[in-house]
Amino acid sequence: MKRITLLLVAVATACMATFAQGKTLVAYFSATGNTKRVAKMVAEATGATIYEIKPVQ
Repeated sequence: MKRITLLLVAVATACMATFAQGKTLVAYFSATGNTKRVAKMVAEATGATIYEIKPVQ
């Protein structure tokens, strides 16, 4: 799980530089809540819109 979180942070950091001038979306799926917490931090830091990906019931 730590690897996924670190990967998300690395990708978000790269996207921040790329999309600094445009609209940014942080889409995430979180089974345990860890990724959700990181996604919220990334969205707040970048001013991005946040979207939770939910499994189909």
